[in-house]
Formats: sequence, structure tokens, C-alpha cells
Amino acid sequence: MAFEQSTREVELPIGTRVLDKNKLLRWLDKIRPHVPELAKAIEMEDAVPVTPAAPVVPSEAELAAKAMENLKPQNTLDTAASLVGRDADFAWFRFVIPAKKVMRDDSPTGAHDFIPLDPGISFPATQQDIYLVFGLVTASYDEVPLAARCFKERTELTGAQPAVAQDQLIMSTNDQSGYFVLSRPSTGWTTGLYRCGLFAGEQTSAYTQVDEVRFRIVESTKPS
Repeated sequence: MAFEQSTREVELPIGTRVLDKNKLLRWLDKIRPHVPELAKAIEMEDAVPVTPAAPVVPSEAELAAKAMENLKPQNTLDTAASLVGRDADFAWFRFVIPAKKVMRDDSPTGAHDFIPLDPGISFPATQQDIYLVFGLVTASYDEVPLAARCFKERTELTGAQPAVAQDQLIMSTNDQSGYFVLSRPSTGWTTGLYRCGLFAGEQTSAYTQVDEVRFRIVESTKPS
């Protein structure tokens, strides 16, 4: 190989005969079995057992990282939905994002999408309205009633408790985006974790709940 590299650019005199490398290799293959030294070398090479490479066993940390990789959201809209701890079967909602505001984006075709502004999983106690902006897996084939009911999660068992905030709407045909408005309770938001059940149908019950989303209310920061 070194000889070939050193002589590759050398111009040979006109009329010089050059051996064909491929023909030379074929010729060597033919005569090698008839030369005792070469034949013995071939037998020794064949007799050497090939030790298979040991399989690489991933560590527990690598297995955990690979499993978490599959759980990562596929786009930026799903990021917030993953952070708020959804318990969805994804049959209805593609994403659900809590936000402080919402904006409507109209396309020339007449379709429209709702875009969450200032999304997050934590809101100050002074927040007036909280919007749950969502996108459906498929567009509505008919007018579908949807509802959201939010409760404050408690450590102690207190039995049935009234919803702190709730909203309902009807998705029009071919709509694929919308939002719920969670108005501030009359007594104000209290700090803690809130769980919102999302329902599809005329009634709100365990049989019609199709998704769940959470957000947190924190103390308002005082200006310094």
C-alpha cells in the first residue's frame, strides 16, 4: 500500500508494460494451494477459532434513559402537556396546555387555530382567568359537547367536593382546536395543585372523562 501511494503520481515511460493487479491476485490464488508454505499458512488461519464478541449489556442508567426518550414529547406544544401530568389515552385530545391568554389564528381557508400565550404549569394567585388550550386528535365530525371541571387536590379524604372552576363548550363541525376558560373563583385562587377532568358528552362522569390536566397556583411575587 505504501509503495502504491508513493508511486501513484509517477509517470512511466511510454511503452512500459504494467502488470494487471487483478490478474496478479487471481494468479496468486491459483498457485497458493500448491506452495507448501502458503498452504500451511492457510490451514493455520482456518484452524484459529473466531471468538465471538461479547454482547454489550446496557446499564440500568442507559435502559432508563432509552425508556425516557420514548416518553419525550414530539413537538413544543406537547411539552407543556407532558409537564402538567396528563393521564390521557389520546383518543380525543392531542395536547392540552394551560396558559394565561389565548389567541385565535385564522387561515385563508376559513379554518382557525387557538394558540396559547404565556403557557405554563404554575400561575400566581392573582391570575384572573386560566385558559386550557387544546387540540383534538381529529377534527369534529359533528357538534360535540366538551366540559372541564377543576378541583383542588387535597391530602386528606374529604369526600365529594364542588368544582372550583368549570367550563363547557360545543365543538363545531370540522373544528380541531379550542379552549376552556377557568374563571377565578369568587374567593380567589388558593395556593396548591389543581386537577381538571375533561369530559366528552352531555354528562360529566367517570364514564365520559377522556383526559386530565393539572396546574399549580403559587404565591404572587411581591415587587421589591
